[in-house]
Amino acid sequence: MSDVTIEQLAKVVGTPIEKLLSQLEEAGVGKKKATDTIDTKEKSLLLAYLRKSHGKEKKSIGASGKKLSLGNKKPVASTTLSRSSGGKVNIAIKSKKR
Repeated sequence: MSDVTIEQLAKVVGTPIEKLLSQLEEAGVGKKKATDTIDTKEKSLLLAYLRKSHGKEKKSIGASGKKLSLGNKKPVASTTLSRSSGGKVNIAIKSKKR
């Protein structure tokens, strides 16, 4: 999906053409019609703009390397989950106090 028209991109993304055109204009990509083509670099500019406007950074959650620990010391069971980004997460399942 390198060079596609804005109309095709709107259909793939599932957004109205008018909304996509306004987002492209706000991102600084000079496209005016639905029949204009958009390349990979312009799509990257749009994606960066949308991430910035929605308050998301390039880092994913947990990429900072900080550990999260919650109270109580005795885990009932523990397991390790693999994330799609390649890291592993240790999880301890704790029982409720009654």
